[in-house]
Amino acid sequence: MSDVINRIFSAGLDLAGALSRATDKAVAQRVQAGMDKLDRAISSIQSAALDRLLS
Repeated sequence: MSDVINRIFSAGLDLAGALSRATDKAVAQRVQAGMDKLDRAISSIQSAALDRLLS
């Protein structure tokens, strides 16, 4: 499970690097949206793992 989270986090870092280089506003918005989706996915995975541990 942690390997999956690490890979998603790494993809988010890659997108953050791309975002810092994006000069087109539309591109920057799409990259940011992708980062937000990855952040939500990580949160969902962590919540599900915690729920599973506590039940």
